[in-house]
Amino acid sequence: MKMVMGEALSVHDMSLFDAINETDIDDIWYILKKIFWPIFVSALFMALSCVFAYGIHWLRNVIEEIKRKDENATFF
Repeated sequence: MKMVMGEALSVHDMSLFDAINETDIDDIWYILKKIFWPIFVSALFMALSCVFAYGIHWLRNVIEEIKRKDENATFF
């Protein structure tokens, strides 16, 4: 009986585990590194840029609202 992450596997589970060899795991890891990782990083930076742009938009609206209430308000 094999132990995987501290759990005992049955005979049925062992045959499923043995069906995945090291080459398959290497192929899966290669796909994750070469294809999905750049997509994930690009999506993350796009989301961060959207958050940054929304923050600037919100800050400009706050400044305009303050200027409407007080014409002599100065910033910076």
